[in-house]
Amino acid sequence: PHKAILVLPDGLEFKGTTGAWTSVVTPSIAKSSIATTNLPASVDILSSKEVAIWVYNNTAAPALDTRMLVYFGDPTDPTATATKGVKVSSSAPAGEAKVKILNVNGLFPPGEVTIGTVVGSGAAQVSVLDTKTITEGGTTAIEFTVQEGTIGGVKTGTTKALTFKLPKGFEWSGASIQNLTNSANVGGLTFSYSNDNRTLELNRGSDSFPRSLFKITANVKVDETTASYGDVNVTVTGKNTVTPNSVLIGTFSDYGYEVVVEKEAVILSGRTGDDAAIEFTIKENVKGSLLNGRTVYMTLPDGVEWTTDTTPALTDFTPSTKDGTLNLTDYNIVKNKPNVVKATISNSDASKGKVKIEANIKVAANYTGDIDVEFSGSAGIDETVTVAEAIAPLTGKVDVVDVIIGSQDQKSADIVITENEAEALMSTVAAGDKAELYITLPAGASWAKLPAVTVDNGLDIGTPTRKENNNTSNNRLVIPIRAQSDEAANITISDVYLTLDRTVPEGDLKVSVGGAAIDSAKIDNRTTALSLVIAEVVTPAPGETVGSCEFKIGSNIYYAGGVAKVMDVAPYIKGDRTYVPMRYMGETLGAEVVWDEAARKVTLNKDEITVEFTIGSTTYTVNGEAKTADVAPEITNDRTMLPARFVAEAFGAVVGWDAGSQTVLIQK
Repeated sequence: PHKAILVLPDGLEFKGTTGAWTSVVTPSIAKSSIATTNLPASVDILSSKEVAIWVYNNTAAPALDTRMLVYFGDPTDPTATATKGVKVSSSAPAGEAKVKILNVNGLFPPGEVTIGTVVGSGAAQVSVLDTKTITEGGTTAIEFTVQEGTIGGVKTGTTKALTFKLPKGFEWSGASIQNLTNSANVGGLTFSYSNDNRTLELNRGSDSFPRSLFKITANVKVDETTASYGDVNVTVTGKNTVTPNSVLIGTFSDYGYEVVVEKEAVILSGRTGDDAAIEFTIKENVKGSLLNGRTVYMTLPDGVEWTTDTTPALTDFTPSTKDGTLNLTDYNIVKNKPNVVKATISNSDASKGKVKIEANIKVAANYTGDIDVEFSGSAGIDETVTVAEAIAPLTGKVDVVDVIIGSQDQKSADIVITENEAEALMSTVAAGDKAELYITLPAGASWAKLPAVTVDNGLDIGTPTRKENNNTSNNRLVIPIRAQSDEAANITISDVYLTLDRTVPEGDLKVSVGGAAIDSAKIDNRTTALSLVIAEVVTPAPGETVGSCEFKIGSNIYYAGGVAKVMDVAPYIKGDRTYVPMRYMGETLGAEVVWDEAARKVTLNKDEITVEFTIGSTTYTVNGEAKTADVAPEITNDRTMLPARFVAEAFGAVVGWDAGSQTVLIQK
């Protein structure tokens, strides 16, 4: 024999008395030609949740596959009053109800079998098949489903078993019902309405049908003078528990549109192609909002253009229908306006539509900030949306120093150019271009010699060169980019010497940074990715006296009258005395400096004061009077270094020392 025990899940048990339980199992076999008696079977009642099934060997047809059909109740009587079946307690967990099969003997497969679904705590659950867009004029059909959690979940023998109340400005206009469990009968369900037609009342007479699923189709019309635009929610109540208490049936909308940008792109200035991709969607609020054949213009800001070929014709602009039939056709660039696209609406009023536009644009090298698309035209779309943000690819840093008009080979400060993100500098550019970065001085200024250029973070460069630009020799520094960076990289330009002719104006001396390595968009007159002040152009008066100055130990930057300047050697400390370069010290004091190579002597003249120092001697003279210093001048790196205190005091200046910053302070 074969034996198994079937166990009901938590919250479920058999109805009736012990005697009635013997009918919960009706044996059957797969082959109808073999009588049931040829499959001997019996049932043992173990408890209100357990039955044991015995099946004996089928001697009449031992080679046939055998199956059993097990009823948990009486299939001829599915009503709530049936004496056989399964009852569900209020504590039963919602979800699938699974019967366990425990093998005791033989070939019964152990495991679980789903016999039904326990529907939540509500006696009836209400849902909407599909939310609708509700518009002025006519009616909109709304379909509800009502699922009884138990037999009689929609209470029988009562009026207003369920009520569906609309918000102000809406009313019901006719309804019908269908029993999806038993299509031959609607279970005694009828409708009535409140006086203002805002409430649909579902009444149920007495019936004996099992737990059912109903579909209600009800028409809604709107009074636009009092209804509010937006979501339309129906309040659901009943004589017994109903879930949920409120259901969304749709949205009340007027004719109109919406332009949606799901995610704003972040684009480096100077980029085009796939590096400058944008997308946006045009949606109708209701069907027929955007009329077929009307025109829409899409305008980008100055400094941003749609992608074109050499014709120029619009390229990389792709509209695609997402809902309904809405689309754009006949789209192209407006003549002589590369930032404006003209398109035609293609649409029918069968259903509301949505069209998505994906496009590549060109962003000027010097354009930063929001990138907006402005809509206009006879289609009635009048809106501006932000589709992207342009960020500068490079930043720069320089400790600005003074340079003099008409002077050659002037020492200037280091220039550091930094990528704002990895691979901002491109090693692969369009055919016919070179992956080069340009650092260009203004007309009249030039790189006096080729500076040193170093990079980091995986950026690889070729050999820098100087070239002519705008008829100025050597005013462009060219840096080839061989491989892009792994992380945001720095380009450091050092050992900078500049030559300025007398046409260079006073004020900021700026370099412009550009080239195909940073600008693939190449929009006319907007090719400078970075403009950077690297020096201040001055014309000092002859014999000008600086009121104060600062020399910092170890730094070749000094300040005269609050203005930063560059030396070709740095001050240092020796024998508890600070040494500064002879030439720069004398100039800050307004003195003329003369070097006598044969006598190895330095002479400083200012007004009626003459001071002389001899290399290696602690004796110096002021207007011929011998004085003694505790340290001697010396030559370091081919530069004469003088003890700062004795030089300054000889010309009546006050010398101070800031130990914290290691700075000599001289005040006249």
